Amino acid sequence: LSSSSAASDVYKRQDIDMALVFRSIQHQDIEEHELYSGQFKIAVRKNHPIFKLTKSKRIDNLNQLPAITFRTTNGINYTQSHPIFKKYNIKPKHTFFYDNNETSIKLLLETDGWALLPDLVIKQNKKQIQELPISSSWDATLKICLIKNKNRSSSQLFDLVKENVAPKF
Repeated sequence: LSSSSAASDVYKRQDIDMALVFRSIQHQDIEEHELYSGQFKIAVRKNHPIFKLTKSKRIDNLNQLPAITFRTTNGINYTQSHPIFKKYNIKPKHTFFYDNNETSIKLLLETDGWALLPDLVIKQNKKQIQELPISSSWDATLKICLIKNKNRSSSQLFDLVKENVAPKF
């Protein structure tokens, strides 16, 4: 499914047994198992010119650069309008869109753009991209959760995924 809200809607209709979501879904009928907890961070390519600027000028510069934005559905999604942007007065120029990590890395390498990515994606690609530190108080929580409908009978598949996927994070 393309978004956590879409997963929640399908769940309420009981169309699927489980889903992997990138934001917590609070609903009385949903059982949630957290697989990973981390942070969304701003990422740029290694040796990006923005690192030559003082920290105080980086946000102004970010607002001039193309934003590389995750999008799998029409309309605004969570990473496009993340609350952290408002907190730090970041006004993304949504220019490039991607629906998978490989494309986001390629766009970061080929442009002066930046992206809001999960910290684990940045770590996995640390030879090519890096975090652009904004503030020591940065808090853009990321939770990857496996969810299932509490009203459905116990799913062996849910237990199997929970036991085998969680340790890989």
